Amino acid sequence: MPRGAPATAIPYDVARAPTGPQGEAEWGACDAFLRELSGHGVPNADTFVMHHRTLKYGDVHRFFGALAPDPMLGAHDSARLQRKALGLPDQLPATLPIALREIVALPSDHASRPLHQLAEYIQRELRLCGQCDAPLLPPWADRSRILQGQRAFMTRLLPSVLVLVCKSLPEAYSAARPASVLNLSGELAALPYHRLLGTLQLLVTVSTPHSFEGPWYPAFVAAQEMQLLHAGVRMNVAPRLADAKHGRIERDADEWTGRDDYPLWGGYDAFQRGWPVTNGTPESACDPPQVVVSQTDMLATIIAFSLLVVDGLETLGVPMRDDDAEAFWHLWRVFAVLKGLHPPGRPDDGSWVPATLAEARAFWKVYRRQYLAGPTAWSGDWEREAREQNPAGYALTSAHLRMLAKLLRAELRLVPIGEAQWLHVVRYYLVRLCGEEGAARVGVPRAPYKWLIRTLLETVPRWWARTWDRVDVEVHVATSRRVLTALIGQVYGERVVFPIPQTADELKAFVEQSSRTRPVAKALERL
Repeated sequence: MPRGAPATAIPYDVARAPTGPQGEAEWGACDAFLRELSGHGVPNADTFVMHHRTLKYGDVHRFFGALAPDPMLGAHDSARLQRKALGLPDQLPATLPIALREIVALPSDHASRPLHQLAEYIQRELRLCGQCDAPLLPPWADRSRILQGQRAFMTRLLPSVLVLVCKSLPEAYSAARPASVLNLSGELAALPYHRLLGTLQLLVTVSTPHSFEGPWYPAFVAAQEMQLLHAGVRMNVAPRLADAKHGRIERDADEWTGRDDYPLWGGYDAFQRGWPVTNGTPESACDPPQVVVSQTDMLATIIAFSLLVVDGLETLGVPMRDDDAEAFWHLWRVFAVLKGLHPPGRPDDGSWVPATLAEARAFWKVYRRQYLAGPTAWSGDWEREAREQNPAGYALTSAHLRMLAKLLRAELRLVPIGEAQWLHVVRYYLVRLCGEEGAARVGVPRAPYKWLIRTLLETVPRWWARTWDRVDVEVHVATSRRVLTALIGQVYGERVVFPIPQTADELKAFVEQSSRTRPVAKALERL
């Protein structure tokens, strides 16, 4: 594909769209199904982005900023500012559907027309009820189970964040192809803190009780934002990166050395052929060809936010009850379908997402076998293999761990240890949660701790959970949300908005958000 050429939507025959596997056994043998999904994105979102390239990055940011004035981060005030920028009254409307209709009703001049089209698209995708004016959930979605899963998460929020940063993200980086997408600009690994906060906000938005309810339906809005962000990467950004991208991988603490340059992005044509490798073996040409942020990749991301969190809490010794864990999975299954993980033209069909945790684990085993790269043990020249077989994942993990060590040193200044020791702490939890295989895939060695320190690190999450188990769940919700929103707010000062990027620079700007103007963010990046 010539440099700068626009992408074209991959045609999809709706009539032949497969029904997903049924039952644990079929999900455990879903190799062909995953290859099918790896060739497709979300047709509605891809088509919209392809035909509406006049949407400006800033306008999309203001549009979504005005749509969901969730109470977190003082977002009511932020929403008023964004509404004013769009030419709307400062007074907030009563509900999300009314806000959409206000944008559609803006004067139909040349400048506002793209926003009209975006609002109309969101209205169609939300499928507003003709009687109650609320966005529609799939008929099989159980609101009581969604709320149960959200409350269960909030009672384990801080251990869940530990699992997210030391298991979910590193295991996601082990998949070479999706990891390469996170390095499309060749520079995103340099901004791990901002990328992490965007991830945390999505986790909190979806998992906060009543996020699927009115008047603002923040989980529905987040699903639409993510659809369009991924479509922008598929249709606008990746096809313009025809050449391979190289980046510098640095590990300058303790025994980690090496500053070699490695190809972090193999070029769009190579990506379509299945770049770079799976378990050290080059992939053959695929039919259909691979796409960036495919349905398969999106399903794996849902697994990282849900199943891996459940399993990680079990490893830490602070498990959810079985019914709470299934409810938590149901919550993310509903979100996955709202995000576009369903057969084209069948928005209520949840068959493309496993129905239970057992089915999700069966899928994850197949996905790991097909897509995770790198060595599986600390043997031989395993670190070099990790760096060469999955350079993007290696770079992301390197930056991620160094960021966490610096953040812990900055936040816990009264603890008299340096960055290198905090790095050992982070490595300990990564190895504990991911195991030798998961750590080796992303080039992480065992932390050099004796039994006394290991016992202490094992005890902290359990002590925390036992203490919080005595507290009312509503206190959990309020306190946990306040902690994370304060963390996000001190950097961004407002809700993170997922835009539609047109270029790699815009994708990088999304990760940076307002870091150029927020002093706290600048200080964190200088640590």
